[in-house]
Amino acid sequence: MYRTLLTIIAIILFASTTFVWTAFSKTVELHWMINRQASELVFWQEMVDRFEAQNPDIKIKMENVISGFTAKLRTMEAAGVPPDIVRGETDWMHEFALTNSFLDLNPYIERDKNELQLSDFPGPVFDAFTWKGTRFAMPVVMSSLVYNYNTAMYDQAGLSAPKEDWT
Repeated sequence: MYRTLLTIIAIILFASTTFVWTAFSKTVELHWMINRQASELVFWQEMVDRFEAQNPDIKIKMENVISGFTAKLRTMEAAGVPPDIVRGETDWMHEFALTNSFLDLNPYIERDKNELQLSDFPGPVFDAFTWKGTRFAMPVVMSSLVYNYNTAMYDQAGLSAPKEDWT
């Protein structure tokens, strides 16, 4: 899991930035905008530390934006200074994909497919971040909603239970 996650982060980091190398600086700093609870930041900082240890010429500045994340991202993009990396959510990522705000990751995925272990991703989860053939993000965490119902309450109300194929 960690290896796959580090590889995904590496692809996103390299793919999302245009590196400008100068004679004066050999270190590149990337701005990573994220919106996570404090308890999750420990994990993400550990991933950043591991990545930086493996890539000493790249430093990642992680900015945690709890409130107004998408508004800030839109403003930064409009000003021409978007973050290099975004840890996004499925409910708004497509909005940015529609405006070609994200780099196509397909060439990098193809290049690193042996390290990515793509079989770890269920097809629909992996395909959820593709728009018109352009892969604009990689899944890191996915969850699903589950509905439960109280059969006794259904019986009491005189309702029949949902059929197995109701979805």
